[in-house]
Amino acid sequence: YALGQFLEDLVARTKKADGDPTFAFPEFRMEAESLGLAFDEPEAILTRTEVQERPAWGSIEASNQLGFSMANSYIKAPIVSADTMVIGFVHEKIRPMEPDFAEIRDEVADMWAEENAGQIALDTLQSIFDGFATKTEEEESAEETKPEPVVVDDAKFRLAVEAAGLTITERPYLGRNKPVNEAREDQTDLGRFLRAHREYYDLEEGAIAPPAMAFTGTTAYLVRLADRRDPDLEGLKARDIFALRSTQMGQTLRDYRAEVFDPKSDYFQSTFKVWMRNWDRDAEQDAEGEGTPATEGGDA
Repeated sequence: YALGQFLEDLVARTKKADGDPTFAFPEFRMEAESLGLAFDEPEAILTRTEVQERPAWGSIEASNQLGFSMANSYIKAPIVSADTMVIGFVHEKIRPMEPDFAEIRDEVADMWAEENAGQIALDTLQSIFDGFATKTEEEESAEETKPEPVVVDDAKFRLAVEAAGLTITERPYLGRNKPVNEAREDQTDLGRFLRAHREYYDLEEGAIAPPAMAFTGTTAYLVRLADRRDPDLEGLKARDIFALRSTQMGQTLRDYRAEVFDPKSDYFQSTFKVWMRNWDRDAEQDAEGEGTPATEGGDA
């Protein structure tokens, strides 16, 4: 309370001195020391970070109050913490100074690369994939679609990866229905990524799939199926058999539904003899969209 009254008195006398040349401005240092208060006057202008780290009285609140105060003015209210009570006066303020770009160019580049690491990795892998993928003129002009896997020779694949400054990680065989917690290599980011992309099991041997981003958003992978083998039946456990049985039952049920409940299936047609007129229109529209290109001057 007393420190607050002292601050209010200093502010009031300062305002009076501004309007009355005959009235003297308060001597902040002298008056503070006469009251037994510690006084600290930095030799140079402090940044807000330096105010926070100032010994004895620095804090975030002190940085905020001094930062928002005008030059040649006192702070609005005493700053109270567990160990100190502080009032302050701002002699001078200068605008923040940005460093020359040449001095921070490398730091900015590193920060940008770190923030965009995932996309940079994906673009790099995409360039490797595109180097093997071939597109017809029709595919180039068509709307963007997900590219198909491409079969690539192992030696050529390794050369392309090395040329891009990347490395190849080879991992052991991964069973489609193998529990995740059975092998240490499955506990890595790569192991979890492969588990999430079941479509890789259906790749042709030697094929590379289009690159994909991991769920972390910072890592991308370009996967090539080097080899596949038949499952080890001798090593099957009861849970593996149940998992396979569940998978097969699910596929059988899907096939059954497609055959029995699809109105256009052979079974449905032969059993119920139902045909909708709009199906004829759909077929005609599909046929109209298929035409053949015209040719001139000879056999086509």
